[in-house]
Amino acid sequence: MEAAQPVVIRRGTPAFVRANIAFFLSAFAIFASLYSVQPLLPIFAAEFELDAGTSSLTLSATTGPLALALLLASWVADRVGRKLLMVCAIVATAILGLLLPIAPNWHSLIAIRTCSPTIWALRSGDAGRLYLGGLGMEWRHDR
Repeated sequence: MEAAQPVVIRRGTPAFVRANIAFFLSAFAIFASLYSVQPLLPIFAAEFELDAGTSSLTLSATTGPLALALLLASWVADRVGRKLLMVCAIVATAILGLLLPIAPNWHSLIAIRTCSPTIWALRSGDAGRLYLGGLGMEWRHDR
């Protein structure tokens, strides 16, 4: 069986515009997920009887794991396959997002928020790798 030819999206084509819009929306969704808890910090402090610094852990617990996971995202994508990784990461993001409102206590909420950036990084790191590969005249998708 012959290997499938890579899909090439050339700059200036409608497919290139759609790919750029998709990458933008993916990045927007990741940062919306990251910062969505910011307006809820006073509510967390009141509900869980926390001080302001402790309630801000819902935001700060995501930034470190996100930075570390971004370092490994492209490596994982090369091993698993980009399309499979992106689909699994999107599904996992949705599942973790659905678990957040039903977290039974403060520690579970922080645990879910700490796991989420790993999934976001897999999605964004893989998409970023595809996008950065296309800053030249074409964008290639081999898997």
